Amino acid sequence: MNLHEKYVFNCKSLAESEEINGLSAVMVGGSVGRGDYDSLSDIDFFLLVEDGYLAEFLDIGMRRMASLLGELLLFHGPVRTGKFAHSFSTFFADRMMCSFHVNSTSTLDLGVMSKAPHLMLYDKDGRYGRALDESKAETPWLRSLLDSTYNLFWLRSLGVCKDIERDYIWLALFHMSDLRSQMMILMRLIEDAPPNGMNYQRSAKCIEKDISDDSLDVLDRTLCVHSRESVSSALLFCMDWYSRHYSSFVKSMKWEDFSWVDPSDEIQYFVKDRLETLGASRY
Repeated sequence: MNLHEKYVFNCKSLAESEEINGLSAVMVGGSVGRGDYDSLSDIDFFLLVEDGYLAEFLDIGMRRMASLLGELLLFHGPVRTGKFAHSFSTFFADRMMCSFHVNSTSTLDLGVMSKAPHLMLYDKDGRYGRALDESKAETPWLRSLLDSTYNLFWLRSLGVCKDIERDYIWLALFHMSDLRSQMMILMRLIEDAPPNGMNYQRSAKCIEKDISDDSLDVLDRTLCVHSRESVSSALLFCMDWYSRHYSSFVKSMKWEDFSWVDPSDEIQYFVKDRLETLGASRY
């Protein structure tokens, strides 16, 4: 039994023992769930907790569970990851890294993640399995993903513009990474190259291997240095690219019942006008 198999086995055994209050299901996803992991892979566990025990589990239950799996050195969380889960990151003395994504029975919203390969370790009443089956039969995840990435991209664009105006260049550089992430999501959708495990929250993972050289060249043009002019130029380029390609992709889907109001032109005009006073209105 290798180290990954040991942690999967121990987690399954711990769940079956019912020693952790409220724990009703455990699934493993990512490369371990797909069966293509290597010695550097971490383990992604997905946990379902009964509603009445969620607060207790997030407060003390998750740390206790992790400490029972191995000698715990680092523990971080919970971090709320959108509508999907409360996530914890851990590191053990034997150099194993594990992530635990926790949801409750009433708020379980699998979305696109339901289409990812997984291995069910424990499902006390079959609820997690039923939720996965129901989500696989639905298709709204793509529209939801498009809506989320679109709104975040343009909100961050406005934020970067404000950072530039205030001369908060490091903050602008930080927010530019969000623009790149949303561009990567759109690139993957356009090229039909989903990330491993359908995990669009980590759209950058393996993107050098997954998308075309032309798209990689686009990403190179989004890089910038610590100067108002460089960040402004990169921002204008990102906005122009995203506006054109998002509109083209949505139209290609030919959704008759999809109503979409596109304010991107108005936002671009607004940002360009603000940046003109800084002498950086072109890219």
